[in-house]
Amino acid sequence: MANSSSPASRKHARGILRARLKPGLSKRKAEEQGVISSLGTFRNYAQCLSQYLEWARLNGIAAPELGSRKHLIAYLQDLAEDHAQSTVDQHHNALSFAFSSKIERVPSFLTAQKTDRAYRKSEFAPITQLLNERNAISAALCFFAGLRAHEPATILRRDECEPSTHRTWSPDRFVALPYNHVLYVVTGKGGLRREVAVPVILAEQLEERRLAIPKTVMDRGIKYSSNYDIGFGQSLSMAFTRASQAALGWSAGLHGLRHAYAQWRLRSLCAEFEDWQRAAETVSQELGHFRMEITFAYI
Repeated sequence: MANSSSPASRKHARGILRARLKPGLSKRKAEEQGVISSLGTFRNYAQCLSQYLEWARLNGIAAPELGSRKHLIAYLQDLAEDHAQSTVDQHHNALSFAFSSKIERVPSFLTAQKTDRAYRKSEFAPITQLLNERNAISAALCFFAGLRAHEPATILRRDECEPSTHRTWSPDRFVALPYNHVLYVVTGKGGLRREVAVPVILAEQLEERRLAIPKTVMDRGIKYSSNYDIGFGQSLSMAFTRASQAALGWSAGLHGLRHAYAQWRLRSLCAEFEDWQRAAETVSQELGHFRMEITFAYI
């Protein structure tokens, strides 16, 4: 997550918070009235809020949607990929206050990265044998295409959906993949739609679970329109963790599959391009975050 924001975003953030700034009140009185009494807290919240507003601007989120719970959570999850828990919590508190919204705490992925590791293919295979078919397909999408937990619920064929046009997509994406693939589109953080390359065999398995009519599904309070009968979200994550512990005696969580994708793609592209920066930029786009620092956090 970029630490900087535009002057417009900083001004907007201060404007939102200034109406609720009442210096001089005791902490108890301020809490009772739902206002800020500390100038230090005001500055910290304004900095966090301005970064969120800048993120929203870059992701094409309209002003009426800024306080939407799904966007607030998406931002915090994005932040959690490469920031410590204390930073994520600080932004959580600022956004909860600014938009008067109850948002669940989002855990930092860095905490898990210190002790856990990405999965190797030899480790992934025995885990999938303990999953039912709908969850095994989704886990494979995370491993071979770098999906987040909720993104299987959003997957569409490329002829049914266009990737977001407010981003410039690199032609280097999906270069040097070791298998024939089919392009699909998933919707990620901030509503960003990106192409993902699904191995042909996995695409065939996915299409066998195509629904005749899309159905509305929900994960963590957010609704999705799903076109396939496959696992996703929190239930997929929990099933994967149980299977990993049973198969290997440990679990890096479902997000460990995304780490695995980032690592092997970076190795492949570094060998292909002989340019680590070009490789990292390409992987960041394939993962749907456009920020190399997250790619490096994954390795």
